[in-house]
Amino acid sequence: LQKYCSNHAITVVYAGASTQIRNVLLKNEITGGESFYSSTESALEFCENQLLGCGTSFDTASTCQHCW
Repeated sequence: LQKYCSNHAITVVYAGASTQIRNVLLKNEITGGESFYSSTESALEFCENQLLGCGTSFDTASTCQHCW
């Protein structure tokens, strides 16, 4: 999954992950600390900001790959 997402410029976010899960993902270099959010709300806010920052609509979203 990590390789696929990396190859396709897909950002994965983790919301409310336990400390144990977070530590395993970080230790195995699966993701960086910036991918973790304390709540679903904060993770969704990040996603919204990424989408809004692209200035895309549904017809042109494919031109903004870092948002997907």
